Order: sequence, then structure tokens, then C-alpha cells
Amino acid sequence: MVLKRLLICHKITYRAIFERTQNQGSFRVKESLKRPITFRAFNLVTGNFNLFKGKQFDIIFCRNVMIYFDKPTQQALVDKFYEMLCPGGYLFIGSSEALTDARKGLKSRSASIYQKV
Repeated sequence: MVLKRLLICHKITYRAIFERTQNQGSFRVKESLKRPITFRAFNLVTGNFNLFKGKQFDIIFCRNVMIYFDKPTQQALVDKFYEMLCPGGYLFIGSSEALTDARKGLKSRSASIYQKV
């Protein structure tokens, strides 16, 4: 439901992003969208965030990860994510997580979606 609202807000159709698979009722992200994306493991505590210096992201997904960190580590991550988001960008976190002490400048759009304002 949230994805649907996000797509409508940005006037994007499902067909622009997803394609049907051979399994009935299943979809996947189109290869043309996945191709320019780099997928890799990254340690959020000890990783070198300088890799992302100067880059701005439209969306950051960090779902069901921060619940395992203490509050200072969570706040440090939120601060880093904030700096990495472009204006209007979205931070997706897990539904069991909350940014109660979140950085100013992130506005809650739903229980687990925040937008940089």
C-alpha cells in the first residue's frame, strides 16, 4: 500500500518498475532498473561511509536492522542516512523500529517511512 502511494505521488506506474515472472501472481523488478544498482554487503557499524561521500540517494532501505543497535548507534546511523538522502528522499525502516529521537528534518510519512524535508 505504501509503495502504491509512493508511486502515485511520483506518477510512476507498476509496469514501469515490475514485470511478471513465470510463477503465476509473482512479479520482479525489471532488469533495466536493477542493472545500474550495485548490491553489496556493508557493515553499518564499522563500514567506511566515505564510500558514499558526495552521493545523494532517493531511497534508503534499512529495514529491521537498527533494532539490534543501542540508541547512540541508531542515532549515528540516522544522522548518516540523513546526510546521504537527497532533499525529498525517503528512509524506509522496519515496522518494529521507530525514530522517536530522530534527526530533525525527517518527517514521518507512515509508521516506517520517513522523508527528508
